[in-house]
Order: sequence, then C-alpha cells, then structure tokens
Amino acid sequence: MAADPARRLELMKKRLARPEPERLNRLYEALKLGLTRDEAVEITSLDPWFVIQMEMILETERFIEGPFADAVASGDAPDPEDMRRVKAQGFSDAQIARIVNTKKGTLIQPPEITALRERLGVVPSFRQVDTCAGEFLAETPYYYSSYDAPAPVPPSAGDGASAAAGGSASPGNAAGGPAPRPGGNGGPAGARLKVMILGGGPNRIGQGIEFDYCCVKACQAFDAMGFDTVMVNSNPETVSTDYDAVGRLYFEPVTLEDVLAVCAVERPDGVIVQLGGQTPLNLAMSLKEAGVPIWGTAPEAIFRAEDRRSWNELVEKLSLLQPPGNMAEDEKSALSIAARIGYPVLVRPSFVLGGRAMRIIGNSRDLQGYVRSFADSGLTLGPGSPILVDKFLDDAVEVDVDAVADGERVVVAAVMEHIERAGVHSGDSSCCIPPFTLSPAIQGEILRQTGLLGLELGVRGLMNIQFAVREGSVFVLEANPRASRTAPFVAKATGRPLIEAAAEVMAGRTLAECGFLDKDPPGYFAVKEAVIPWGRFSGAEVLLGPEMHSTGEVMGLDRSFGHAFLKAQIAAGTFVPLGGEIILTVCDRDKPALAPLARELAEMGFSFHATPGTVEFLREKGLASGVLYNINDQRKPSVQEYLKSGKVKMFVNTAQDPQSIKDSSFLRGEAISCGVPIMTTIAGLAAMVEGLKAVKSSRWRISPLQDYHPAALGGADS
Repeated sequence: MAADPARRLELMKKRLARPEPERLNRLYEALKLGLTRDEAVEITSLDPWFVIQMEMILETERFIEGPFADAVASGDAPDPEDMRRVKAQGFSDAQIARIVNTKKGTLIQPPEITALRERLGVVPSFRQVDTCAGEFLAETPYYYSSYDAPAPVPPSAGDGASAAAGGSASPGNAAGGPAPRPGGNGGPAGARLKVMILGGGPNRIGQGIEFDYCCVKACQAFDAMGFDTVMVNSNPETVSTDYDAVGRLYFEPVTLEDVLAVCAVERPDGVIVQLGGQTPLNLAMSLKEAGVPIWGTAPEAIFRAEDRRSWNELVEKLSLLQPPGNMAEDEKSALSIAARIGYPVLVRPSFVLGGRAMRIIGNSRDLQGYVRSFADSGLTLGPGSPILVDKFLDDAVEVDVDAVADGERVVVAAVMEHIERAGVHSGDSSCCIPPFTLSPAIQGEILRQTGLLGLELGVRGLMNIQFAVREGSVFVLEANPRASRTAPFVAKATGRPLIEAAAEVMAGRTLAECGFLDKDPPGYFAVKEAVIPWGRFSGAEVLLGPEMHSTGEVMGLDRSFGHAFLKAQIAAGTFVPLGGEIILTVCDRDKPALAPLARELAEMGFSFHATPGTVEFLREKGLASGVLYNINDQRKPSVQEYLKSGKVKMFVNTAQDPQSIKDSSFLRGEAISCGVPIMTTIAGLAAMVEGLKAVKSSRWRISPLQDYHPAALGGADS
C-alpha cells in the first residue's frame, strides 16, 4: 500500500467498489483517510445510515486519541461519563489500550484499562430480550450487555427471568457459597450448582454448528444432573434455535473481557471451555489466572498440547512418532527448517481455524513466496505469531480419533479413517467409521497411543487426536483436548452419547460411573461426506487441499462400505452415474493408481476421454480412450468443449504442483457449472469405484437409523 495518504485513499476507493469480506474494515480506514459520506454511499451503495454509524465510531476513536488518551497516559482517571461513552460505542478494553499506546507511546495492558474502568464504576448492565414479546412471562429469555446507563444492583440470586422486557437483568449465583467439589447438585441444602459453558462464537468455515451441537447437548446433560446452566455465545444460530436449551444465554462475544463480565454477575461454580472449539480454549489460561474455576481438562494441559515445544517433549517422552518440524518467526528460519527436514513441507499459522493460510509447499521458491505474501492473508508473522513448518507425509492415510477421558481411563468413541489422503483438511475430507483399509494391528496401535496421550495430558472430558499412517508406521499429528467438529458425526453414527459422557466427567464423575466404557466398533459403515457449494462461488478454486471449504456435512450408513459411501455422495448432492463417458486427466504421480481403477470402470461399462499424456498411459495398460486437448492447445476437441457437450458423466482431475493446479482450475470450474460430478483425488475415485461395484452387485438397502443402533430410540449405551 502506498505511503502517501492521498494515494492510499485512491487505491482504497477502487477496492471498495467490489464487495469482499474486508469491505467494512476498508471503508472505516477510508473514512479515516478523508472519504466523505456521499463518496462512501456512491461507491458502496450502502444505506447512509450505516455510514453515519461508522462516522460516529470514528469520532469516538478520535476522542480516545485526544483528551481521553492524555488522561490515561498521565495516570489521571478520565471522567466516568467519558469512559461510559467510549464503552457504549463498543470499544473493548484491548482496543482502548492499543489506541492509547499508539498515540502516546505507552505500554498500557488491557487489564489496566479494565481495572481503571471498574474503579470508575463503569461496568456493563445486562438487558433481557423477551422471547415471548410480552404476551406472557418468558421463562427462557436471553441477555445482552449495555453501557448506556449505570449498572443496576443485581436482583436476587437465580432470578434470571425476573426483569421486564428491555430492562436490566443480572442473575446472581444460585449456589450461594463456596463451590463444593463438582459432581451434581451437591452444596448447600436446596441449592443447585451453576455451570457456565462458553460457545464458539459466530459461525464461519472451520468453526460452526458442530460446536453448537456439543454445547447444547452438554447443557441438556448438566440440566439432567441438576445443575443451573449458563451459556455465553454470540452465535445467532444458537440464539435463534436453541436459546431454550439453556437456563440463561448471554448473547456476548467470547472474549476474555466479555466472559469475565458475565462471570462477575453469574459467579459460576465451574466454567467449561472445551465444547466451543478453539475460541474458548484460547481463553482457558487467562480465565484461570483471573480466578475463574475451570472444569474439565486443566488449562496447563491445554497449553501443553498446543505449545510446540511442550508438545514435542511430550511426544518424545512417550516414544511416539511425529513428522519432524518446528516453528519459524521469519523467512530465514522457515527456509532453514524446510532445508533440514526436506520438501514437501506443510506450513500453517499457529492457532488458526479451518486451515486458513495452510499450504503444502514443494520448494524453497514457493516457501519464500508464501512467507512474503503472508500479510495478504490478514495474518502476521513474527515473535509471538510464528508459522509451523512440518514435513508433509505424502500419500499417508489420515485418521481422526474422538475419545472421552476422566484422568484415569480413556475410552475411544470412534476411529475414523479419512478417504482422501493426507493433505486434505479434515473438515473437507470424507471419512469412515470403522476404518475400511487399516489392519487390526494398526488400529490397535492407534488405540494404544490415544490412551497414552490422554492419560499423559490428564484430559478430563473430550479429546480429538489426528494420526497419519504411512508405510506401516503411525505418526501422531496433533492432540486437541476439546470437542472436535467430528463429535456430532460420531455420536449420530455410533449412537454413543460421548458429549453427555464428557459433561458428566467434567462434573466430577468417572467413566465407569457414567457407564461409558470400551465398546467394539459398529457392525456397519458410517461415511461422513462434506458439502462444499463450489457452484455458488464464482472463481473459487475447485480443489480439495489443506484449507477448509466445507459448509456442512452428511452421512451414509450401510452394512457395506461401498453402499455407505454412495449414500453419502447422493446426500451431498453428487449425481452418481452408473455408466457413460468419463474424462480423465491426472498428474503423473497418480497414474499408477489410476490404471486398476480405470480397468474396473471399463468392466462396468464406462468409456473414457483423456488428455494426451493420460491417453498414452491408458493405452500402455490396454485401455482405450478418446483424446481431448487442453484449453491452451489449438487442436480440437478441447476438454472444455467436451464438458459442455452433455455427454460427460464424471470428470476426474488431479493436479500436483502449483502451476498445474492453476492451469486446470478453469476446467474444474467449468465442470461444476455444467453439472458434471468431479473427483479431484485418486482416493476419492477409488471409493467411488467401490460404491459403483456395490450397487451393481447388490440392491440398495434402506433401513431406519434404529436398525443400526438402539440409542436412536433412546436406548442406553452399552
């Protein structure tokens, strides 16, 4: 970005003309640079009301930079009404500290702003949203914070639904005294312990409805055990559908400042951080340091699993295998690590969601480009915000394990084998319960390592571990002492109430007391498939990789793997052809694995068209194929033309290096626009072949869920 403000503003105007995720942030920056309200409305077509609101926020920021910052930096307390005005405009304590530090060159920390604000008596009041619109008494309202008036005196303990609509409501601690050992409705006679569950915040790719499911299921379990339940979550999906699943819901951001504000009002006996994904997990240590009682896995254990140095020491102590790698804080250290461990490498920022900015890199030139363009992803690189550089295990089988631990025992709920090979984000990869290619010995080793890791970390509650199996060896990739996005799939596929069991464990019970014990894998296959709306995003890269794209998932159940896989494909909206023409264009690395699959497809009545290199390879294997040419070739017919012909029933396209991915991107997008099913991995094609063989050899079996497991009818876990 140009340094000259006028030049920066002109460039900003051009970018604002196009809607994009960062548009509102860019508009705010443009207003700072002098963009007028009329210009903003003309360029963006926004209603002027929204621009006016941003101007009001900008006016408050300039006030913070002026006399407010002078008072804070000099040690003098600002006027309480000035502080209330700033907070009413939505500025967090962290933002206030940053603005003051930037303007005055001070080193004020956010807790210092919090302490100053509380000394001035500026704390949030909590207002009630009446879910019954005043028609009758709302028993399940939810609350939001406000700084528009001094905070009222909290009502009597536990009176969460007593405030009138639009008024203040600050429920107190129903336990009424020191918290006893967690474990049901103990404590003073007639009192109920109170547990607070932190949600995952707004839905976004990488963190969404799966964590809402875990939070709501846990709320129901705690309620059944006799606890008062409180949830903090700013996810509109939870508010719109499940606000009545929890005693009191606070519609607040899941940040340290906001969570502590709710804790000050509710005074919970325990707070659960491991059900809402990475967002609340990142708060665990800070909450403990602030005196908040954390139930479940200790914050120190969470840190041990996430800190790279501590994790490496743990894996070495247990004599487990893991891909070599390390943390890099600049380009030089990243190149040094990659040169030492060898390419290809998997690089990713630490603590990101959905594999954001994660890449598989094959050479030093591409690694340099990745590091130098890091800022384009809206991320930073440096001390305190490193990237992880790990050896990429090419052609490995990835495995997810979901388990529940109580500190003394680890019970595996399911072992999931990914269908796509390593390099595809777990949120986009289809997977299967139980594993369909792994030997009993490998599965036994995975169970053994899961038990070792769970006990060594001291996990109490849910745990997800990711492994990679390559050439008969099991490598541990990472352990997450929290709910995973696969937890709902596991619960529904197996009928095992792992969320409820985890809630009981976090409340102080053992797995034996919960009745959640080791169990044989199911006698059927459950295949999870991701739903990725490629066709709705013009220009999107249609290729599975380390960065997550999925917006949902479906499940197929059957006694055979092939049938279960095909059911999942159909549920995900994929047309499954039983015959017709297939276009094959695969990279050299995948050609050896393609040959037997193509032969089986030919035996089932499919015919092929392929690009010249693949045609030559198929002919060497005794398989006939028509010739199609790439789009930059002058010869006809082209792949693009044939995709539009209406004759193609499937398009198989794999790419190996960044250039081939770029060259074939247009064709994959063309296939999507033409409604042609597309397979971008050989492993996915192999599973499709298994499904087609199953359909052609035996009829579909459609069965109700209760035929697979009694828990679907409310039966007990056994």
